[in-house]
Amino acid sequence: MGNVNISYSLVDRGWSGTGNINADPLFVDAENGDYHLQNSSPCIDAGNPDAQYNDIDGSRNNMGAYGGPGGN
Repeated sequence: MGNVNISYSLVDRGWSGTGNINADPLFVDAENGDYHLQNSSPCIDAGNPDAQYNDIDGSRNNMGAYGGPGGN
């Protein structure tokens, strides 16, 4: 098994790495498959700070599948 480098991610029970957090992501409705983030989520504006990953509006990206320039 090789090394794993994880950064700017929410990892259950934690993981060492730059920008990683261990918290409840506060999904909108995970029980029904809605994994968008609530406005109070600790993942909002917590993704990689490099400008190439910014959200469409120019703000820092969110962690997760819906953040960054390709997110919604």
